[in-house]
Order: sequence, then structure tokens, then C-alpha cells
Amino acid sequence: MVAAPGACMRDAVTIAAVVITLALAAPQQATATDSVSPDDASLTVLGVRVGGSETLIDVVSRFGPATIWQTGDASTSTSQVCYRLSTVEPSPLIWFGSNNAMSDPKGQVNHIVVYADAHEFRDHQRCSRLKRPVAAMRTPSGLKLGMTVVDARRILRTAQFEQKRLRHTVWHKQYLEPTDARYALWAAQTECFPDSSRPYFDDAAQIVITFKAGRASRLRFDRNQFWC
Repeated sequence: MVAAPGACMRDAVTIAAVVITLALAAPQQATATDSVSPDDASLTVLGVRVGGSETLIDVVSRFGPATIWQTGDASTSTSQVCYRLSTVEPSPLIWFGSNNAMSDPKGQVNHIVVYADAHEFRDHQRCSRLKRPVAAMRTPSGLKLGMTVVDARRILRTAQFEQKRLRHTVWHKQYLEPTDARYALWAAQTECFPDSSRPYFDDAAQIVITFKAGRASRLRFDRNQFWC
């Protein structure tokens, strides 16, 4: 599920699995606990917030010219762009992905993966160079390459550790205000909500940190909004 995006088919399957898992997380958690809003401070890297308003075009505008390419078909279609740090070797890499069928706005950044070693990403030769220090490749909450499991758990308190990975999943039901431009459209979908005057979407996020020799070697951030 958290395998490195690489060959076209494998990448499409990986992203599809993440989206399905996040979609299933909402109803499962809704019956067990109160919903928890995703923490933007743990879902933002280099100023780009996964599942926010930033698109892949915004990423390229922010970091410089790079190739945006697409893999998969229909519901598994994914657009992506990546950058390698040019300040150290082996060079870390950051990858941005968008679920074409579900992104809103179009091209929305739904996935970010940070690799300690660019060679772990099979398509690393597609990536443009980025002049940023390694220290910049961290979230405002402090998630970063090289951190220990203990340090990560201090930030992601409800995360579960399994097979050298720390996994943190949260879900939040977001109701639309009548002033929201999307309100009229979704309020008209009476079959979607128990109370059509209160349309909502499920905002689901996942963070997976992979460890090697006790240190974080890969950070993955996924976030999608699911409607009716």
C-alpha cells in the first residue's frame, strides 16, 4: 500500500489502494469514535499541504520547471511530479501525486512522498533538481527523515507500528455552510445525506513513515475528500 510509486502499473495500483483504504476508513471510524480533523501541521511539506487547495501546477510554479506525467486509466489515473535535492548525495527526493478522477480542485495534491534516497524511486530520472537543504524536507509539526519511532510517536500519538512502518489515519466529517459555493449542488442530492440541509464530505488522511535501521527513510502523506 505504501510502496514507492514507480512503474506505471504499480503506481496506479498503489494509489488506488490508498484511495480505497481512506474511503473505507471513514465509515469504520464513524461507528467507533468521534471524528478527528486531519492536522495540517503534519500534512504540509515545503509549504504544500496534501489534500488542500494546492495543485501540481502550483507545485511547479513554486519549485521550478518539471515534467508532470500521468499513469493509469480511469479511476486509477494519477498525475505526478517530483524533485531531487541537489545539495547532498545520496539526494533525497520529494514526489507529489494527484488522483485525477477525485481531485478537487483539478490537479489537487493528494499525495506527497519524501524519500531519503532518490534511487528508491524508480522514476527518479524524471525528477527536476531542487536547491533546498535537507532540513527543509519536514512538516511544521516536526515529521522528518532520520527521526526515530519514539520521536514520531510523540507527534502522531495514535499511530500504530507494524512491519517497520508507523501508520496514522484520521477522518473528519466536514459539513458545508450555506455560504459555500458547493452547498446548493450537494443539498440537492437528497439521497446522499440523512438531512439534505446539512450536506457534508468525509475528509480522510493517512501518514505512513517507513524506518530503516531505526530511522525514518520514507515519509508518505495521503489525503482525499469523499462525497456521496
